[in-house]
Amino acid sequence: MFEDTTHQGIHITTGHTDKILDYLAPEILLSHHCLIYVLEGELWFSDNDHNYPTRCCTGQAIFLEKGTILPSRMLDKIASGTSYKIRVIKIDPRIISLFNFFSYIESGYEQNRILPKSDTPESLSSHLIDFRKLSHSEHRVLERVSYLLAAENVCGQFPETPTNQTIRLHEYHLVLGFMLKVMPEMVDILHKHSQESYAERTASIIMSDYCRTWTLSEVSSVMHISPSTLKRKINYEVGPFSDFVNRLKTTEALRRLRRTNHSLTKIAHDLGFCSNAYFAKVFVKYMGFLPSSVRQRR
Repeated sequence: MFEDTTHQGIHITTGHTDKILDYLAPEILLSHHCLIYVLEGELWFSDNDHNYPTRCCTGQAIFLEKGTILPSRMLDKIASGTSYKIRVIKIDPRIISLFNFFSYIESGYEQNRILPKSDTPESLSSHLIDFRKLSHSEHRVLERVSYLLAAENVCGQFPETPTNQTIRLHEYHLVLGFMLKVMPEMVDILHKHSQESYAERTASIIMSDYCRTWTLSEVSSVMHISPSTLKRKINYEVGPFSDFVNRLKTTEALRRLRRTNHSLTKIAHDLGFCSNAYFAKVFVKYMGFLPSSVRQRR
């Protein structure tokens, strides 16, 4: 059933015929991650040595890591008598990097969120994800979002506007969030392939000295790039530079309000706010409630 090649890669068969379902081009080394989501039927995955054969049926998916080598043919049409329906989603490493970063911020900078590794051998570059564990409403969201992303991968049908880029990023993050919900140990794999984005580098600089009032020019100087380039990159990845800095500082403020006994005045000063009133104004804008209310709940 599985075709032999000279490279370490992944074989994909329909489970109905001996034909191979190949993705992209002959013996291609994936420069991105790939999620193959089965809506109907089944697929079988195996490495070249036929180790760890995996059956992927309706409602499940296979996540192929960046760097996986795939077989040498691609079926443009389903062979006669074969019955299955799949969606193939390419996931750029930068998307995963941003997802990791936003998750890190939302967690209040928890660094011990990595769960125990799964029993999957480290040498295996494909991972079975069981989306059948999702609720009915979550399934409906996943099916819709996977349709849009798969269509975008194939057709590029949506113009590259800032609004569409933001919407697409949220769609990818929904899919990645569902993956972690049904398979928490995937967090290991996502972090393993994370690439440092401009947002991450900027955050590292800001976090090294919260008290300083960082300007776009100062951060770009540390990175040895022009302010215009950094502004464009940051805006593409996370939105306006000033909003990003304020989100970082207000998130850190929330962490300190919850975990320390420092006064509001000290927290505002240590995070570079010019006054308590301005600190409260910015905090309400990004958090939706007064900083003093956090202490009242303790």
